[in-house]
Amino acid sequence: MQRILTGYAISFNRKHHRHSHLFQNGYKFILRREDTYLLELVRYIHLNPLRAGIVRDISGLENYPYCGLSSFFVKVSPPWQDTGYVLKESKGLDLESVAKKVGKLTEIKPHDLFSSDRQHSTVQARSLLCFWAYEEIGMTQPEVGSNLSMTQAAVSHAIKRERGVAAENKFRLF
Repeated sequence: MQRILTGYAISFNRKHHRHSHLFQNGYKFILRREDTYLLELVRYIHLNPLRAGIVRDISGLENYPYCGLSSFFVKVSPPWQDTGYVLKESKGLDLESVAKKVGKLTEIKPHDLFSSDRQHSTVQARSLLCFWAYEEIGMTQPEVGSNLSMTQAAVSHAIKRERGVAAENKFRLF
């Protein structure tokens, strides 16, 4: 990114016979190690027009075209903007909390979902857990498999099987 900005600044300065900095500050790259930092960063970015005085209040942000906040209110959602990950993180979803939800729906104890029990009801509940862990939390199939002591192929099969069952029964995680 820095190379792109530097190249653009040099060509702009040559074209317009300038010799100063084009951008106020240099490009910063910060490696995000924690999801709490991501949430704070998203808040900071979306509230910038408000802090800069471009919009008057929070309701103005909903209609501001250069802010993605309207996507979170489901008013306008461009196809390139994925709000799912941030919304999941803000709700604090993890495998344990999803297992509790599956346990409530299926009347299976959450710790049984992590066992190798092969009873039909437990297998179906574990399939729902695999499906939501993959689709809603964003875990990879190998991650789901290692947490549930399943192979990646078994997780893949469970996800395919449960996709139809969840839609048919209108199961929703939140």
